[in-house]
Amino acid sequence: MQAEWLNEIKKRAAEFWTPERQAHLLGGRRLLLHPVDDAPLWRAMGLMQAHGEMTPESMRKFWQISQMVRLILPDLQALNQKYAQPVIIDCGCGRSYLSLLLAWYYRHYLKHDAQIIGLDFNEPVIKQCQRRAAQLELSELITFKCQKLEEAEIPQKINVLLALHACNTATDWALFYGIKNKADFIAAAPCCQAELAAFWEKKALEKASGPLAVFMNTPHLRRQSAATFTDALRLLLLRINGYKSTAIEFVPEENSPKNTLIKASFNGELDLEAEMQFKSLRELAGSPCLTLEKLLLQAEMNV
Repeated sequence: MQAEWLNEIKKRAAEFWTPERQAHLLGGRRLLLHPVDDAPLWRAMGLMQAHGEMTPESMRKFWQISQMVRLILPDLQALNQKYAQPVIIDCGCGRSYLSLLLAWYYRHYLKHDAQIIGLDFNEPVIKQCQRRAAQLELSELITFKCQKLEEAEIPQKINVLLALHACNTATDWALFYGIKNKADFIAAAPCCQAELAAFWEKKALEKASGPLAVFMNTPHLRRQSAATFTDALRLLLLRINGYKSTAIEFVPEENSPKNTLIKASFNGELDLEAEMQFKSLRELAGSPCLTLEKLLLQAEMNV
C-alpha cells in the first residue's frame, strides 16, 4: 500500500469524523475498528467515500461485520493459542467485507498469522476482492476462490467456518462443510430462508391439519416461523454431530432483520437428547428433510 494513499485517506477521514460527528453517527456504539484509524480498510472495501463519508447503508454493513467479528473474537483468540496459522473459510463471501476485515484485524491488531479463504461463485466480484486485498497488502493472509459452494474444494482441516448472510440453503452447505471437516468453530448468520416455507406452502395446498396448520396457512407467519424452525433444526443437527451450539442476536433488527447468529464449538460429544429433540421437532414440522440433513445423510452413506 502506498504511504501517500494511506496518509491521504486517514487525513480525509479525520477531517470528516470529528468527535462531534462520531458521537452523532455512532450513537455511543463501540466499534471493533475505527473509521479514522482503519479508514484505508473501509475505503478499499467501498464502504467509505473519497472524503470519509459513509452512506446509511454502508454504516449498517460497517456495523454488521464489526459486530459479528466482535462476537466471535474470543473464539478466534482461543484458537490462535492452539494454532500458529488457523484456517478460516468464509463461505459465500460475496464482496468479502467479512474476510477483508478479518485479515486486516489479524494483521494490524492480533499480530497473528492466518490462512483466510473466501469462496463465492461470482467471478467479477472475486477478482475485485483480490484487487482489494492486494491494495491493502493482505494477499499473504487471504485468498479468494471462484467456486460454487456445491462444488467447493474445502481444505481437509478447517479451524473456523464462517458464513455471513449466505442465501437460503447456502447456509446449509456452509454448516455441512464445517461439520464434515470437524471445524473447531462455526459461525453463520442465515439469510432468505425459503426451503421450509416452500415445504409448508405445499402442505397448505394439500389442506394439512395439525398444531402448525395456522403457520402453514398464513403466508407471513409461514415465512417468519419457518426460518425459526429451520435454525432450530440446524442447531440440533450441530449438537448431534458433536458441537456445542447456540443462536444469538448479533445486530438490532432495525440494522438488519436477518440478525440471527448461529455459533458452534466442536467438543466431540454426541448429544442423544438433541437427537430426540430433532426427531420430535422434525415430525412436528411435517417431517421435512431439509438440505443440511440431506447432506449429512449422504456423507454418512459415502463413508
